Amino acid sequence: MKHLIALAALATLGSAQAANIGFESAVPDGNKFLTLKLDDFVFSTPLKVVTTTGTGNADTAHTGMAAAINSDPDGINDSFSSFARADGADFSFSGLFARAWYDYGLDYVFSVEGWNNGALVNTAQVTMRASWVELATHFAAVDQVRMQMLHNGNNITPTSDPFQHFAIDDISVGMTTAAPIPEPETYALMLMGLGAVAFAARRRKAATGAGTSATA
Repeated sequence: MKHLIALAALATLGSAQAANIGFESAVPDGNKFLTLKLDDFVFSTPLKVVTTTGTGNADTAHTGMAAAINSDPDGINDSFSSFARADGADFSFSGLFARAWYDYGLDYVFSVEGWNNGALVNTAQVTMRASWVELATHFAAVDQVRMQMLHNGNNITPTSDPFQHFAIDDISVGMTTAAPIPEPETYALMLMGLGAVAFAARRRKAATGAGTSATA
C-alpha cells in the first residue's frame, strides 16, 4: 500500500529535463539573419547560422553548426544578445561554447548574465580568442540569459567594432516539465491509501493496549 501511495504522490510532481541547444537543425542560409526558436527557446536578436568546419575561421575542436550573433542585422546597436523560454518560464543554465569569430590577436571576455523578473541574479565570464572555449557555470532559476563580448571592459558592438562577432554553440539548459493534472482516480487512490494506513495504525495501537491490559 505504501508503494501505491508513493506512486500516486509522484504522479503529481513535475520532472526536470536537461537539453542541449545546438544549431544542427538550423540550415545555413548565406548572409541571412534569422529569428530562431530552437528547443522551445527564442533568441532576442536574429542569428546568422554558420558552419564551423571548412572555413578559414573554423577550428577542428568544435564541429557542426554554430551561430554568429552581434553583427547588427536589425540595425539596432544591441549591447547584448539574450535567449529565454518561449513560454517565459524559468530554466537553469549550465554553460555553452563560445569564440570570437575573427582572430585579431586580442583577448576578449565573453560574459553571461542570468536574470529573473528583471533582476540580475547570476554572472559568469570566460576569456576567449578565435578558438572555442567552454564556459561552465550553473544558474539555478532564471528566465533570461544575456550574452556579450567585452574588450578592456567595453562592449564589442557593431559601432565599436563592425567586423568582430562572437559565435556560440551547445547551450546547456534545464527545463522543469510540469506533470499533467492528476485524474480524480489518483486522488481517490491517495485517500484510500492514507485511510488504510490510519486504520492499520489504530489497530496496532488497540492491539498493543489490549496486550498491556492482559498482562496487568
